[in-house]
Amino acid sequence: NIDFNSVDIKVNNEILSLYIFRILQELLTNVQRHSNASRVRIDISFHKSSNYFKIEFYENGDGYKKIMKNLESSSGRGLMFISERIKGFDGQLEIKEDKSGGFVFLIYLKS
Repeated sequence: NIDFNSVDIKVNNEILSLYIFRILQELLTNVQRHSNASRVRIDISFHKSSNYFKIEFYENGDGYKKIMKNLESSSGRGLMFISERIKGFDGQLEIKEDKSGGFVFLIYLKS
């Protein structure tokens, strides 16, 4: 089950638009392959005052521990690609554990 929320967002930069698509594609692929999640929520918002997009990606599976293990061992190629795309737009990535044991990705990308 996937919930997707966005409010009147328009991405004028084709490369940024592609990066957002690829980041979400990779996160959804990871959920399907690794996390055993039954629910995903994606919230995308644009903050005009600081000129950045915020992507909040939540899942309720058991992916958090696996992600942290991959980050520590540098074995997660998908996570590496996500991180590189984020850096390409002077962005930031935060990974947190959800109350359910799943994970929350907070991604900030400059517009």
